[in-house]
Amino acid sequence: MTFLEWLAFSPSSPLLGNLTSKRHQLKPPPRCVHTIGQKDQSVLSLAANEHYVFSGSQGGNIYIWDLATFTLCGQLEGHQGSVLGLTISPDTKKLFSSSGDGTVRVWSTETLKCLQLIRPCFDVGDIFSLVYSPKLDSIFIGCQNTSLQWYNFLDPNPEPHPQSNSSGVDKLQYPHSYPSSTTKFFASGSGVSTGRQSPGIYLREVLDQMSVDDRGLDAAEEKKELDDLSGMRGLSSQTSNPSDAEDFAIGVIGEKNVIMNAHNGYIYTLLLESSSSGDQELLISGSGDGDVKVWELSSTGLRLQKVLKGSLDNGILTLAMLGQSYLFCGTQGGDIKIWDMDTNQVVRTMLAHKDDVLALTVRNGLVFSASADGKIKKWNRKFECTETWDDHQGIVLCLTHSGRLVVSGASDNLIKFWESQEEATTEADPTVVKIAKNADLLLYALERWVAIPSISGNPKYLDDCLASAKFLRNIFKQLGADAVLIPGKESRNPIVYGKFTANARSKLEGKSKHVLVYGHYDVIPAKEDKWTTNPFTCCGNYCPESDHRGLTTFQLTVPFPGRDGYLYGRGVSDNKGPMLATIFAVHELLEEGSLDVTVSFLVEGEEESGSVGFFDAVKAHEALIGKVDVILISNSYWLGEDVPCLTYGLRGVIHAKIRISSSRPDLHSGMSGGAVSEPLVDMIKTLATLTDEAGKVSIPGFYDKVAPITSTEEDYYDRIVEWMERNRNNSSEDGQSNHAEDFKGTAQEYKQSLMARWRFPTLSIHKVDVSLNDSTIIPGAVRAAVSIRIVPDQGIGDIITRFEDYVQKMFATLDTDNKIEVQVLTSADWWLGDPSNEYFTAAAEAIEKEWGIMPLYIREGGSIPAVRWLEKFCEAKAVHLPMGQSTDQAHLTNERIRSKNLYAGKRIVKFFLKALMKQKLPNGLTAEAQELLVREFKELNQLQHQRLRSASLTNYQFATTIASKESDKNRYIDIVPFDRNRVKLNVAKAPTPTESSTEDASDYVNASFITPPHNVAINFIASQGPLEETIGDFWLMAFQQDVKVIVCLTDIYELGRYKCARYWPETIGIPKEYHAKGHSVVRIRLDSETQYSMAECVVRQLTVECIFADGRSDAKTMTQMCFVGWPDHGAPDRTEPILRLVELANELNGPPSENHPMLVHCSAGCGRTGTFCTIYALELLAQRIADKEQEDDERDYLFEMVNDFRQQRISMVQAFPQYVFIHRAIDDFLKQT
Repeated sequence: MTFLEWLAFSPSSPLLGNLTSKRHQLKPPPRCVHTIGQKDQSVLSLAANEHYVFSGSQGGNIYIWDLATFTLCGQLEGHQGSVLGLTISPDTKKLFSSSGDGTVRVWSTETLKCLQLIRPCFDVGDIFSLVYSPKLDSIFIGCQNTSLQWYNFLDPNPEPHPQSNSSGVDKLQYPHSYPSSTTKFFASGSGVSTGRQSPGIYLREVLDQMSVDDRGLDAAEEKKELDDLSGMRGLSSQTSNPSDAEDFAIGVIGEKNVIMNAHNGYIYTLLLESSSSGDQELLISGSGDGDVKVWELSSTGLRLQKVLKGSLDNGILTLAMLGQSYLFCGTQGGDIKIWDMDTNQVVRTMLAHKDDVLALTVRNGLVFSASADGKIKKWNRKFECTETWDDHQGIVLCLTHSGRLVVSGASDNLIKFWESQEEATTEADPTVVKIAKNADLLLYALERWVAIPSISGNPKYLDDCLASAKFLRNIFKQLGADAVLIPGKESRNPIVYGKFTANARSKLEGKSKHVLVYGHYDVIPAKEDKWTTNPFTCCGNYCPESDHRGLTTFQLTVPFPGRDGYLYGRGVSDNKGPMLATIFAVHELLEEGSLDVTVSFLVEGEEESGSVGFFDAVKAHEALIGKVDVILISNSYWLGEDVPCLTYGLRGVIHAKIRISSSRPDLHSGMSGGAVSEPLVDMIKTLATLTDEAGKVSIPGFYDKVAPITSTEEDYYDRIVEWMERNRNNSSEDGQSNHAEDFKGTAQEYKQSLMARWRFPTLSIHKVDVSLNDSTIIPGAVRAAVSIRIVPDQGIGDIITRFEDYVQKMFATLDTDNKIEVQVLTSADWWLGDPSNEYFTAAAEAIEKEWGIMPLYIREGGSIPAVRWLEKFCEAKAVHLPMGQSTDQAHLTNERIRSKNLYAGKRIVKFFLKALMKQKLPNGLTAEAQELLVREFKELNQLQHQRLRSASLTNYQFATTIASKESDKNRYIDIVPFDRNRVKLNVAKAPTPTESSTEDASDYVNASFITPPHNVAINFIASQGPLEETIGDFWLMAFQQDVKVIVCLTDIYELGRYKCARYWPETIGIPKEYHAKGHSVVRIRLDSETQYSMAECVVRQLTVECIFADGRSDAKTMTQMCFVGWPDHGAPDRTEPILRLVELANELNGPPSENHPMLVHCSAGCGRTGTFCTIYALELLAQRIADKEQEDDERDYLFEMVNDFRQQRISMVQAFPQYVFIHRAIDDFLKQT
């Protein structure tokens, strides 16, 4: 498949907070559309589906309300304590409730009967929270005794119902139990000593003090209403009673399903979510200890993934997830903490309420919070409160939503239904974009990225900066790189780290260099009223005619009137445009199979704010970055318009603040003028001493360490002056001057001007602030902002000391009783590159190849804090490659970049990276041979693309109908078998089929039969790595297909990503059972485990016993060979282990006459799997040809084999490095034989 076929983006929209707030001011107040009463009992819990709301009461009953009529239509009785938690199954057929009586009940929403009562195996106190996982068919509960427990309905361990007992719970008493008359939620603390009241005690006290009118129904009225509503929507109006004749099952949570002391406080809240990749269910728990814990769910239990540490003073009472990233935590005391789940950082703490936040719910991208202060608040995606509802006359204890309604329940015994006046948010997730067919990917990505106003240094845009970082991370991943977010300083922006790995052939002989690219995604603010168009809408109209991609003309969403060829928007030049050009350059090399260097990216989000937290974050992740050979930067501009440049020097900077203050307050000049020392006068006198009349800095020793001008540097300046003289009267394409400013002086004066700006130090006074706007007042304090630009070889520490000492000394000479403070705010070192080294030479050659002219070597007067620091930290040299022109207006209005420069910059980066690896290719592979393999692999991709696009080729239709029904059985949605050659399970159905067992009887498994061409004597089954829920099907397939050898080419986790379930037992001799389709059970026993050093693999002997639904059983012996040193989408460094692995597999599988198919899998079952199968088949083919002394130089067996395999399963041999690896492996095999 091509990149365009699988790249999935979705549109994003600019987020304008000031417009949002204005919009809210125009809206009418929120509307409470209905209020109902709950029979003189507090509403403790709520759940809702499309038609009904279920409310849990303090008295133990669950009431059912019809959403069409807002009337009571049923109630559920059975709990002996307050109903603290409610949740509904996704199919809405079951309601789950937890209670202060320490039990969980399962109810039918159709019959109003209790289906099952679940209890722990020991007393846990109150069960505060519960969630249901349909994927695992399990209920998870958070308990007062700090335990986390779960009950699996597939492994129920039922007990008989005590028929003689009317309550159904008396026989479930524990040896040590709480008094049943007290609901422990209202009588006990958070489980930890915090020195303040717990939520439970606080609520009990408030409820005891409240006097609320009885708005409920008496028993007679209630029964009459229920009778009147009989049959409504098919829901029985009969009240459920535990004394009814029908039985319900009783389940007991086994000790193996208990995590004791999961927290150090009561577990008040649970939340079920999916991981960001979507392949893993996560359970999130919040506790009175202030911590949030994230657990990975599987059929075997829970595994703690991470802990988000909190404070004992801020117990976690409720949780909600906005999107896949933001976890909202309602806390004791009224705060809402918002965690970013990607960086594990608190991105915002909102002072949301005046009292405990007891409930959160998310509807249409908006968050609603409810509190003990009686208020409900609505929050938008920018964490702004847009509405407050305060109709309740008590503590708001719970929230839910159904359709357009938000539902609240409170201690005033009322349930209220709210209809927000704001339209549902239509904002798409700004972290991804959707690529239009035939669109230019670079331009489209730039348009979407610019739309995110990632302004650093302003808390209002923190969410946008985080969205910008995640957008970039997703771009990296879509383009074939590994990418993570590195947390920055708390409440500041993260760093995006991306890594494109060099081809295996370059890494093999240690010839691969490592290039580190530095850039930033944050921008400075933009004054919209000064711009011609919206600064956060990328505008322009340009077709990259010289990009050679065969793409149709691309037009941005908003064309810019006039001056075609430029893109306008904040960040297009500084620094989002150059960063994307560099990223896409590396991606194209990867796609072409010619990425012979490893390229990593460090893209920070605080560059415009002094790189706050960048250095500490990079130091903390030194191992992730590794050894670096060269640092590449593109964050500056040409000197003019039409001549490319290379930047080899930057000045450093010291930002300082001087404050002079009086012991007196502000005074009136008419009353005190001339009688007091005035701070502003002292400030003027002090600042005047910093420079002389010629503008030279007066600080003693300031110029002592300035490096002298070398002859080489003189030559650089002379060439610039020659260019300026030659083009003095010329203009660029759009009428702009060809140099930075229209300089009117002589050439020598221009040269001196450049040196003054670039290579000599300066001191500037930026502002004097008196914070007053009254011409008659003498200010009591004055502040001044000063910056010092330093150059080689000045030292930051030395200049800071000299500056501070000099200011203090000059101030001391004044006859004043005022005081002075000098504070250095930030500093950054200077940087000076070496234009004569190999990296600058390679960059200059790349520029000349693109533009047909050697670049000008320039320096800049500005500073980039990270450059010199990265050189020292990485012990590597930096190269600074400007892409934009001098008139790009970076930091100014109407910032722009010429499209021609953007695409030229991309090609220059490609040339530069190629120039870094000119060594001969390994194993005698010539450049011509490499080019041939590149062409072949491209042709293979094109042929696959043509097959998949042709609707008439029924042989290449996927098993989509079946796969869609079994979507949870596919590890990747885009890797499914073709229908014609998929492996089908022979499902033995149950003796008495039920509806559910019929569904379970599907023959689908994600695996394909693979038959090599040329009558090669081996057959394969190419399979995905099993998921937890498909382990039984995987073994049933292996059993039914008479498999002897299983080849596993993946680890369980790779680079932190879940790749394959552990489908074999860990302990020798102890069998493990798995459920398979059709009610079969597969029992696996590990008999032996041996390390095979020659093939660098583990060999396991296993006994596989299949127990069928009719009671029959049969057993077979199988061998698993597990090789985990093969990177996903890549290839091993050496061919020897794989050749030995093939040899061993061939030996263990037996002679061809036995006809045992070999089961091969990786994670998806295509890339590494296809590579192994191709090597195996080509070896057998090569041996047969050699035995028959046949030789046919005209046939390309490698190409034919891979093309044939791809007609049997999609993407077999998925990546170009794998195709090259096959070539190397067969070459080495032939040499050995």
